[in-house]
Amino acid sequence: MLKHSLSKRLAALALCGALALSLTACQEDPEGTIVAHKDMDKLISQAAGAGDGQADAAQVVQDTPPDYQTTLKSEELGVTVNVKASVEVPTVETLSIYRVRQKPFDQAFVDKVRQELMGDGALYDGAVLDVRTRDQVEEDIASWRDAIAHLEEDYRSGENAADQSEEEIQENVQVLRQDYQQEIDRLQEEYESAPTEIDFTSYPSDGQLRTVSEMCAQHPEMEYYEWLNSLSGEGDQILYAITEGADGSFRALQVQNNRDYSNKLSFRQGTSSGYPHMKGVVVGGTGLAQAEQMEKDSMAREGISDSDAFWQEKGLTGPVLTGGYYIEPDWEFEPVYEDATLSQEEAQAIAEEFLGKLGLEGFALDQGGLYTELLSLLREESKKMPYARYYVFQYRRQIDGVPLTQSSGEKYQDGWGDDGSFNKQMWPGELIEFRINDRGIVGFDYHAPLEMTETVVEGAALKTFEQVKSTFEQMLPVTLSGTDEQHVADVTRVRLSYSRISEKDSFDTGLVVPVWSFEGMDAMYDDKGGSLGAGSDGVLMAINAIDGSVINGALGY
Repeated sequence: MLKHSLSKRLAALALCGALALSLTACQEDPEGTIVAHKDMDKLISQAAGAGDGQADAAQVVQDTPPDYQTTLKSEELGVTVNVKASVEVPTVETLSIYRVRQKPFDQAFVDKVRQELMGDGALYDGAVLDVRTRDQVEEDIASWRDAIAHLEEDYRSGENAADQSEEEIQENVQVLRQDYQQEIDRLQEEYESAPTEIDFTSYPSDGQLRTVSEMCAQHPEMEYYEWLNSLSGEGDQILYAITEGADGSFRALQVQNNRDYSNKLSFRQGTSSGYPHMKGVVVGGTGLAQAEQMEKDSMAREGISDSDAFWQEKGLTGPVLTGGYYIEPDWEFEPVYEDATLSQEEAQAIAEEFLGKLGLEGFALDQGGLYTELLSLLREESKKMPYARYYVFQYRRQIDGVPLTQSSGEKYQDGWGDDGSFNKQMWPGELIEFRINDRGIVGFDYHAPLEMTETVVEGAALKTFEQVKSTFEQMLPVTLSGTDEQHVADVTRVRLSYSRISEKDSFDTGLVVPVWSFEGMDAMYDDKGGSLGAGSDGVLMAINAIDGSVINGALGY
């Protein structure tokens, strides 16, 4: 396998060298690179004055064909690309470049969301849901004591004991017994300070954004804030507020302003079963079509090849969003909400009326429909996996009628700092997402809001479709290769839209530029043709429409 992988990598390098004769694709050369680091000043200069082969948006739109079909095949690289795609271009006269930055949530906006979705009732600190009662701690202590009682028996029946001497077995069992006892001692300390029951009135919330460090200092007993503090920087803010659920509808609102993990507002409405799960820091949003394919691939790897038939047998109507949860074939499922009997038009009207109340103008529906979603982390007593059925809508910003699709990927960087600390930062695309059923809005998320700060170039000069098509055909087989897997990619959609790219030396500012995206799915197979699932899904390649460079989805430029 190593030899095979090496030969493919050498073949990729050889092809890359051949491409360099015409496109300098693989060298670190800002004058002609396709893949290397980008020169933002030069990019802006190119956009401001039409160069070789560039045209204004109106001309590009006129000259772009409505569809694109071809087949790219490389035996050496183990890659086949089937292109049968519609080509979508906006009917506009100009496309421009804008400078943007990450926008934190302010208190006024948070107050509007709270008023619309939670009303004027009393709020409580949502972190109280992680405070454990004495009964809960006592259950854990009992489980660990039972584990000690059966420790040696369980260890001897395990695989590790098969090749060990009696002395080694006794030593290892003793080490485990000490570890288990340490956990019991820790739990015993927790038990002494744990409440007998949770009194929400002891944990009031004023609905105000606070710094994470302040909340951590105020509530040292809450592991939630201690954990969150470890993932936050100076000045990062949090609000986690819940209602008491007296009307049988448990509401939770979580807002974060986090310089490393971006900014996010999330609302969920639970049911009489309990509160929705709201714990999380990482911000991001997956396209619904992409999520559907990921679910099918995930279930196929678990031995469920026909996911539609599986869900139908379980009484669930597809498409089903599993959230990445592991599914056992014998699991049972039960609903936690009343069904969504309203029409999609009615649900969409609810969503757009709400956007208007928040003053969120210029957003349009990108994709959505009626979905079933698994909610395995919902707080409830049933042993069956709960699910909900509702409309899920994803809205994206429109700039002069052109969608900001974020097809250039999500900026992600990590590494070790000079002080020895490990730093991780991410900046996903802006996205608004609704969940709506007969109750109304039961879920609302606003990921990574943007602030438009400057029009950098009005009416940018663009690369034509023929130019970017040539780059795509030469580079996609190379970018898919380099591993032992065989790749068969299907490109079904090509779009010219806006996307944010990141400035190399500034994490939280970027440029919104026109981007050509080639979208579809990359399926992977082993040497014998056995399926290994999807290698990637969604945007297979994004090309900057200004300079024709291939955008690195992780770097964001």
